Parts: sequence; structure tokens; C-alpha cells
Amino acid sequence: MKKIILVLCLLVSYNAFCQEQKTLVVIDESTKNEVKKIISEEITDKKSANLQDVIANYFQLALKDLGGEKQKFELKTTLFNLKAQANKDLWTDYNYEKEKFSRNFQIEARLSLKDNNRINDFTYGFGWSYNGRNRSINTLINSKSAAIYENYKDDLTNAQEAYFYYLEQTNDSKVKEKRDKIRAIKDKYKSDENEIKIIPLTEFPEDFRRFLSEKYESYKEKFIRQNKADIDSIARRPYFFIGVNNSLNDHSKILDNYKIQTVFLKGVKRNNLKMEIDFRNSYKVNDSVAIAAFKRKEFSSQLGLNISIMTKEISFIELKPNFEYKRVFSGLMEDEKKNQFLANADLRVRVLKTLWVPLILKYDIENGKFFGFLNISFNFEAVKKE
Repeated sequence: MKKIILVLCLLVSYNAFCQEQKTLVVIDESTKNEVKKIISEEITDKKSANLQDVIANYFQLALKDLGGEKQKFELKTTLFNLKAQANKDLWTDYNYEKEKFSRNFQIEARLSLKDNNRINDFTYGFGWSYNGRNRSINTLINSKSAAIYENYKDDLTNAQEAYFYYLEQTNDSKVKEKRDKIRAIKDKYKSDENEIKIIPLTEFPEDFRRFLSEKYESYKEKFIRQNKADIDSIARRPYFFIGVNNSLNDHSKILDNYKIQTVFLKGVKRNNLKMEIDFRNSYKVNDSVAIAAFKRKEFSSQLGLNISIMTKEISFIELKPNFEYKRVFSGLMEDEKKNQFLANADLRVRVLKTLWVPLILKYDIENGKFFGFLNISFNFEAVKKE
């Protein structure tokens, strides 16, 4: 959050300087891009593992169904990340707004292995997301917290101008000394990358304080509280993903095995927990020699609530209880029912900053059977220009 606050402070300070000089200055585009990048990184660090499993931040390697009959190795990335490998300037100098599509367009590849470690099938796919959370990046620059800081800067600037004018009009014998003192106080409390500073009222000389507004003392508390609220609001905005993938093996053709899926996430406001509603739907077609001469076609719908246990605003354990309805249209297995109801739970534990271990449990409500899947998910850090 400190990075975001600092950026807002710098932008507002820059605008205030331009107004003080009474010149029309347009903020440099590279400055804007750096602001957006810093904000994007801050929001990315706070993404839930549940969201990162839908679309990768940079590159994600996942090992799925460990110990099962068909272990899977999956790699995900976005079109933007592939472009950035060829042109690392995209991380700092490129206008993020022009890369909305590529940043939200995902590409995936997956290998499924048999018991003898031979390749069973190869899956490739792509998807696109409407990410209300990333679309909100620009709003921070014009957010309520930025407005509070701008009011603080205006209050301080107006008081300084009025004070300096008063000293001149009254022919004060210590004009230069008093001016230098005010400037020294402002320099002492200049914000840096480690701390955002708003000058306490008591730091100013008595004769200067009367030029400040009555609400001056409340700026700092209001700013920090509102800035956190602005960021939390972004994290709760809607997220929608739609994707399709196709699997190939020795006996299949293109579109013999495919899956279409959608994911909708929406944050829920709570004081001590970070939660989001998770609604997923998928339609899957499999052509298997084990299912007579029929293609297996099934629809699945899941509704759950992802709960993140936080430490220093970053989640380290996530639990997602959810209910699943499955309808098999064709290709039923022996003793299998067309309509199935499952109670599921996804448990994710953060082992390292970029390493998650998800455990997925499924319970067949009608037949009283448990199923379990153990996965490992590793999110690579971004490769950036030095």
C-alpha cells in the first residue's frame, strides 16, 4: 500500500506545483505508465490463489492430481507476458491501457500422463477475462483518498502563500528566517518510498498555524483510512472469465474432446476476512473408447464462497466450500446417474510467496463417496527490464 500512497502523493504534488506556477503542464506519459505498473503490482500481490488459478499473473506451472491415475502438468500465461519476453520495455514504458486485451487473454497447455509415465493426451486452450479489478487501476489516481491528499496539499500551499504575504505586508524583520523555517519543515517531512508523511500541526510555528484550516489535523488519518478502502473496493469488483480448451491423443481428432468454461468472482466486504463469491459453469465433451460408441457430454455448475485468512493483507490459507450440480447428457458409466450433487471443499495453503498447495475434496451426497485431488501451483515472478 505504501507504493500506491507514494504514487498518489507524487502525482498530486506535481499537479499542485503546476498550479502554483500557473502553467499548463501535461504529466509525462512514462510517469503515468509507471504509476499504473506500480499500482498493478500492488494489487497483484494481494490477488487470492483462487483468482490466480483462473488466470495467471505471469507464468504459472501446476502439477495436478498427484498420486492419481492421470497426473497433469499445466502451464498458463497471458499474451501480454509472451509479448513482454520479446520486449521487456512493456513493463515500464508502454501504455498499459493499450494492452488491456493481451493482459486478459490467457493461453494454456497441459500434458496428461499414464501410469507408465507415457503421455496420455495433450491439451491446449485459451480464454479471455473481463477484469473489473484491473480496469479500476486508473480510478485510484482520481480516488477519494487522492482527493483527500490534494485537499491537504492545497491547504498547506494556501497557508504558506498567505503566511508569506502576511510577513511581507507587516514588514516582519525576520521574513527570510521564517520563510526558510517553513521550507525546512516541509523538506523534513518530504515523502519517500518508505513512508508517507503529512506534517503534524504542532511542527509549525504558532503564527503559521492560524493560516491553516480547522480540519488540517484530520487529513492524515482520513487519507490512510480512505486509501485502504479504495484498494479493498478494487479487490471486490466483478471478475468474469470464459475459456475453451481441446485435448488430443492418439485416437482423437480436433474437437473430439473439448471443454467450455466460465468463472464469475465477486468480492464480499468483511472486516477480518477476505471473501469472494465463486460461480463456475462448464460444458465438457469426451470421446472415449471406454464409453461404447457414444461421446460423453456433461454440464457442471458450482457455487461457492472463497475465504482467505490474511496476514499483513496477503492470504496464506484459503478455504472454498462449494456445492456442485452435474448433469450427464450422454455416455453414462455403469451405475452412474444423470444428475449428481456434490459437496466440495478446496483448501489452499501458501508454502512460499509464489508456491501454493491446493487440496480439492469432493463428496457425493447421494452415494456417500469421497474423492480427493492434490495439486501444486507455482506462480513465476515477472521477468522485468533491469
